[in-house]
Amino acid sequence: MTHVSVIRHVEEHPLCTNWTMNTATTPAIIIGNGPSRKKYTEEQFKEWGVTYGCNTLRHTFSPDFLVASDPWHQQQIIEEGYTLKYNCIFRDWEPIPSGIHWSELSMWPSTYNTVTHGSEKGSESWFMWANESDDRLGEHMTAHVIYVPKGSRIESVRSRETGAVKGVRSTGPAGAFAMQAALEKGHEKLVVIGFDALTGELGSSSRQWGRIDEIGHDFMDEWERDYESLLSFWPEVIVEWRNGNGA
Repeated sequence: MTHVSVIRHVEEHPLCTNWTMNTATTPAIIIGNGPSRKKYTEEQFKEWGVTYGCNTLRHTFSPDFLVASDPWHQQQIIEEGYTLKYNCIFRDWEPIPSGIHWSELSMWPSTYNTVTHGSEKGSESWFMWANESDDRLGEHMTAHVIYVPKGSRIESVRSRETGAVKGVRSTGPAGAFAMQAALEKGHEKLVVIGFDALTGELGSSSRQWGRIDEIGHDFMDEWERDYESLLSFWPEVIVEWRNGNGA
């Protein structure tokens, strides 16, 4: 892919022609939720290129593409009505058509407590995720069914486990999937901002789950390997890192 369509007002972006941008010549701005991103403004991000933001970035501004890899983030984004207005990219997004009821599936975890979110009426599909036990969410043996309203603007980025040869492992961070999506769309330069977890400082999304010492440096090392592995598939791409330590 060498062109990508974005939702922009003409005056917002000097590089935007008919809301279509050439990814080969336009950088992808990959934005995490670390504090270092606050050094820049939304206007700067959108002047520099096509913006790919992660998870809770939507609470600050709407990037050209919002990327979420975890199903609970995907659920929140849908419930907020965000997918009806803005482009989203979800990891391994394969919702089930609304004509198929979740109780009809043979693989359904029948021993779990099922909680539905949204309205089946007016939905085009649904997806589910389940928690066997999660003290942080106060849940045990819970399956969530989330109805996806018609007109949602969601596309998929596949993990390595679901067939992406040059993909990130399914448990990789949203930032790595944002980079993968940008690479698959043909961007030849990535500017990576606000990935401060790699330098030891958590952003707003990661902070929900604890401090860096609680998560563990091994976990951070896994994230770093995810980025390194992904970029090894795209050696010709220029990557500019702008994080908390200046790296």
